[in-house]
Amino acid sequence: MVFLFSILSSLTNWGSRAPRLLRGFSLDFVSSGGTYFQDYLPHFAQAALRAGWTDFVGLGRMMLAYPEFPADVLEKGRLERKKICRTFSDCTNAPRLGLVSGCYPLDSFYKGRAEAKQLQAKKAELRRPSPNPLLK
Repeated sequence: MVFLFSILSSLTNWGSRAPRLLRGFSLDFVSSGGTYFQDYLPHFAQAALRAGWTDFVGLGRMMLAYPEFPADVLEKGRLERKKICRTFSDCTNAPRLGLVSGCYPLDSFYKGRAEAKQLQAKKAELRRPSPNPLLK
């Protein structure tokens, strides 16, 4: 993230030194990875927008776990901590295994699906140490 911010900061100060390819174009930057800030995502978003590091804050996987996130931030000024994405990565690992993407740990809809058991079994299988061929 720090690397991204330094790039964005330098981009906003290019002025006439902008690469010829970019001159005359209006570029909008969308930040990513903000879900990793979890409870602090609203603070990160506000700071990034105010500092000019980004034009839009992408919410990504937070929206799978907590679709009401933007409304709660704007209308209530607070978050429901139990709904915040905790970056377990089941939403991204499931599709890699041919399963539907969703927040299996936090969303009861996905938690009750057959895919949840398949995902847990595959994760357990991947955690098992592989046999050492040198010990045979």
